[in-house]
Amino acid sequence: MLFLKIAHYKQSWFDLPKEKRAEIQKETVAFLEKYKKLGKLKARWGFVNMRGAVSIWDFDSTELASRVELEYPLYCYTDTEEVPVFDNDAWVTFVKNIIEPTAHSLIK
Repeated sequence: MLFLKIAHYKQSWFDLPKEKRAEIQKETVAFLEKYKKLGKLKARWGFVNMRGAVSIWDFDSTELASRVELEYPLYCYTDTEEVPVFDNDAWVTFVKNIIEPTAHSLIK
């Protein structure tokens, strides 16, 4: 199951001393590399204004997604939203499966 994760830094992140932010950023890089190697982190993009990021993750369950989220070194310093998503082909199949039974029931 794919998840879109949107993260925005809280003010508390910017209030930290530079040294502490550098330490957490190193932990974050290690975290992201770990999950990239495991195939869970599919893609990640930082915002140009340096105030957050968006990423695509692949988890077998929402429970696993939640557990990994709690490991995220920036967890306490970001507001995040995780939204399950699916690609266009899956969406088209989903819509067809909804429309076809409805159309047949209207004809009867």
